[in-house]
Amino acid sequence: MKKLQRRQFLQLALLTSASVSFGWPNYSKANKRKGTLIWLELRGGNDGLNTVIPYKEEAYELLRPNLRIEDRIPITNELAFHPALAGLLPLWEAKQLSLALGVGWTEPNRSHFKATDQWATASKDGEGIGWLAKAIDSQNLKYPLIGLGPTGSRAMDGGESIALQFSKADFKKNTSSFKEIDDLFLQRPLLKKLLSLEKRSLEALSQLKKELPKLPKSLDLPRNSLGNQFALALQLVGSPNPPPFIQMEHSGYDTHINQKQRQGKLLKELSDGLVAFHKGLMAFPRRSVVTILITSEFGRRLAQNGSGGTDHGSSSIALLLGDQLPYSILGNYPSLKILDNRGDLISSLAPPELYQIALDSVN
Repeated sequence: MKKLQRRQFLQLALLTSASVSFGWPNYSKANKRKGTLIWLELRGGNDGLNTVIPYKEEAYELLRPNLRIEDRIPITNELAFHPALAGLLPLWEAKQLSLALGVGWTEPNRSHFKATDQWATASKDGEGIGWLAKAIDSQNLKYPLIGLGPTGSRAMDGGESIALQFSKADFKKNTSSFKEIDDLFLQRPLLKKLLSLEKRSLEALSQLKKELPKLPKSLDLPRNSLGNQFALALQLVGSPNPPPFIQMEHSGYDTHINQKQRQGKLLKELSDGLVAFHKGLMAFPRRSVVTILITSEFGRRLAQNGSGGTDHGSSSIALLLGDQLPYSILGNYPSLKILDNRGDLISSLAPPELYQIALDSVN
């Protein structure tokens, strides 16, 4: 694994932007998918500066006198992990973890809702078909999109494939039958369409239930929402017909107050979940390749606020964990000296380009 240089990155961006307007792939090998891409959203705006720390930057030390991380774990001559991510070190050293630096939009929107829509649609205006829906349609894959997070994502909306949003509890329900509805109600076109979608969803869920393998009893997954999502993702990946795309989420990253404690707890949950998931993958030696892309809708401001936290910012970092990652570092860490006109970090790696790299890693 090597670092993707700036010149190589620009060449990649030019090549991928040739297919459609925002750089989407035009796959010619339909139905020849090799693996599963899992998109994990860190909801709330994760502080990238305290996740992957530019520990030699004077501005970081000066502008975060109470928030700077002292017990960091150096991974390069310039960057360090938050101590809560210590469990990821073996994956980093084994070249199964990559860092994407300076991720975000130019002139970013600081609204959670708008920024989430931008990431969901891979478009700056936040409108249109979800990027996962577009990806599965572009590959002509006849498989439902799977959402495991508690609130869902627009990224699965608007395409030809049905989107299934479910939790661990849904797999315990009886989905083998569908109640008959009075013919009078079925004469209403909208209701008929909704019922048809519900029936298709139940049938797809029933089929998934039949194929799910059991997880090893020795596997120690975290006993929380994220751990439950990872457990289901493992079963889906280990099934005979794994889904091409899975969406997950981990909430609580809007750290305006008490950031040190709150973010540390969340990053520890994330690290523990990723480590357990990776261990679980080893129980399925014949599975297809897997990549997890971990993003957040935006980063935080460079300077700490007066409440022991940080406010909404722009550029952040993303993580990729996978079987075949070509680069250890993507993009460049944003300058802490040259900021935009609002005092925010300037992004250099756009979300659609990051999506393309993640897609390529499983195809």
